[in-house]
Amino acid sequence: MTDRGPALEELTSERDLPARGASTRSVWVRRGLAGAVLVALAALVGPSLLSRGDEPERPRPRPTTSPQPTSEPTATEPPLSALRWRVRGDLAADARFTGAALTVVRAAYPEAAKVLYAGTLPDGSRIALVGTDDPDVAGLTFRTSNVQALHVPAGAEPAAGKVSYAEAVETPDDLAGWAGRGPSGTVFAVLLGRPAPLDAQVSTTIEYSDDGTISRSWRPVRSRDGSAIVDLGRHTDPLVVARTTYDDRRGLLLMDVDGALSLSPGSRDAIAAKVRIAGMDGSYRGPPSRPLRRAVVDGTWALLDPRHAEIRVLWSGRPSAGTRGALLLVRRADGPTFQLFVYQLGVGEIYPQGVHPVPWAKADLLPWITQTGEPGTPVLLVNPSGKGTAVLDRPGAAQRRVLIGTDGLAKLSDDQAFASRDLSGSKITVLSPQGREVVTTDMPESGDFDPFALDSP
Repeated sequence: MTDRGPALEELTSERDLPARGASTRSVWVRRGLAGAVLVALAALVGPSLLSRGDEPERPRPRPTTSPQPTSEPTATEPPLSALRWRVRGDLAADARFTGAALTVVRAAYPEAAKVLYAGTLPDGSRIALVGTDDPDVAGLTFRTSNVQALHVPAGAEPAAGKVSYAEAVETPDDLAGWAGRGPSGTVFAVLLGRPAPLDAQVSTTIEYSDDGTISRSWRPVRSRDGSAIVDLGRHTDPLVVARTTYDDRRGLLLMDVDGALSLSPGSRDAIAAKVRIAGMDGSYRGPPSRPLRRAVVDGTWALLDPRHAEIRVLWSGRPSAGTRGALLLVRRADGPTFQLFVYQLGVGEIYPQGVHPVPWAKADLLPWITQTGEPGTPVLLVNPSGKGTAVLDRPGAAQRRVLIGTDGLAKLSDDQAFASRDLSGSKITVLSPQGREVVTTDMPESGDFDPFALDSP
């Protein structure tokens, strides 16, 4: 039996749709982990995969424009949605599995409406991608469907599976997907797009240089029906990224290997309990140890496993009245080095603000700039080497010299609403109290902050 060709509405490109904002998850990662709102001072520069689908023997597909409607759609016409895509995967016709998978996902997400993909992974486990229906967004050209993944271990029933987020399909060109590690340590990913030949790329790791620059390499994934199971090997970052090549926006699919830790508080706490942070001695003035470790997990997990990293306090203190902060050095065993700032508001909320790859040799000297994103709040320079002077050179502007107090803090701006404009592209030199140069670094140009190298070509 031959599969029907995709309907015109399934092939409609986003170029024919109204502009939309980036997905919440993409924005979250582009800003840094856990709602990062800090800008670091370090300058940021920015084997073929195996697909279960057959390789298409045709040029790269381009989205097809649907004919313009001759009349306004009536209220009885179903909206365009991923829920109108045909089900794919080798288990698509297995009514027992798909029915049970829908029941499991619906128990957690009552709006779950349809299994979009059902398949068997090479390790014998099974996967179902289930789309949700949200009537509150009716009337849009393309109705968003949040996709949940159910991963069922080999030999187990669907009720024993784990549900995790698999992205929102907001346009016909978007991808949904899942990534997880099998018993042998191999990571598999499942990609699902519109029912048409898939031309995509996957990146499993960020590549780091000792000068602090980062990049990604991308590997091709193709299939005939818009879905693919991909063997990613044993060595991946905790966050795997995929993108289509026919979408000018290069919309990104961000897949946490084995699901987001934020959805598994017990797992996150177990990891945090094994994190070790040096420098929390009698002079430490930052957030309490236990929530600090948990914030480290939240702040670094997309890039590394903090249980196997060297972590050290570079600075701790009170950025402002009623707050505490800690600037941390995080170094992987293979060399890549990062700075992370953990911030505490009052006696309660503690959270990480940005994680930045930095030059490995300068990591313990580079200052950090705090930004909470609130207009009217001052911008502070946090200097690990303590008292001194910060010299700011910005093209086209007069040189500024700002004193750094004994607490290692210097106020760079009275109002964060203007900080990015005032500091963007500045060269900053830290001098010791005796006038000796301690370190020099460049502020990234405004908009260049990309700690996950998502915009790598």
